[in-house]
Amino acid sequence: MIATVSDRDLPAFDCYRVLGVATTATTTDIEAAFRIAAKRDHPDLHEDAPRSTLRMQQLNLARQWLTDPERRARYDEARGLRPPGGRSIDLPDIDPLGSWSGTSDEERSGSMTGPILASLASMVLLVMIFLGLGSWLTVGIALAAGIVLLYGLVLTILGAVG
Repeated sequence: MIATVSDRDLPAFDCYRVLGVATTATTTDIEAAFRIAAKRDHPDLHEDAPRSTLRMQQLNLARQWLTDPERRARYDEARGLRPPGGRSIDLPDIDPLGSWSGTSDEERSGSMTGPILASLASMVLLVMIFLGLGSWLTVGIALAAGIVLLYGLVLTILGAVG
């Protein structure tokens, strides 16, 4: 008899990312990654014990889910890494913004807000120049677009530096 696992039991975090393994990792790869991470992050080795304890709990849970074939199949299916029915598919591990190794999504710098704002403001300025600055309204719009353009450029520069 196969026990089914409900969605509420699925880990809320990315097990593969927690262990630092690819979605195609073998059980041997997962065990090796777990041992390395456990040696590095064990609470006995860190002053910030509560944070390290949470990290070890995540490592243990990720290992439990990814080394059990039934749990892993259910986890992969729920995460969209495997179609229903158990057939395995290969998803490319490509980040269109380049490599962000060692950082989580929240830690990423280099937001696209600056370049997008700068692009939009540039387009508005070009339209205003093309149409002419015949009224106070168009002058105000062009001035606002210029300010947004400068703000977008500053965000772009800070994003590239940070």
